[in-house]
Amino acid sequence: MWPAPALAEVMDKETAPWSPTRLMAALIVSAMCVVLRGRRTRGAASWVALVAAMGLAVAWATAGACDDFFSSDVGPAMRHELGRASIAYGAVLLLESAAPLVAVLLASGRRSQPSSRGSAV
Repeated sequence: MWPAPALAEVMDKETAPWSPTRLMAALIVSAMCVVLRGRRTRGAASWVALVAAMGLAVAWATAGACDDFFSSDVGPAMRHELGRASIAYGAVLLLESAAPLVAVLLASGRRSQPSSRGSAV
């Protein structure tokens, strides 16, 4: 019995990326990033808001990229246990991890467009 590999369930200890708690957390972090970036500040305060929003978004993305699903030791067992669903699991995990970054970029793009109010035609 000693040389036989041990088989154990891995996914019963993981929270799926489409669970309500994880989706709500991603939504809250994305909203925090948009609020930080959406502040009507100028000069140095604007840069501080941008750095804070990007820092929060990068921290969230890093936490998602360091998920067990992508690790070299547990990841293969998780993908094997999930089977074909591992493709959806990985895709949703990446989208959830990148959501705050996309939110900051969209909020920054919206802010950089010139205002049409008050311009004479």
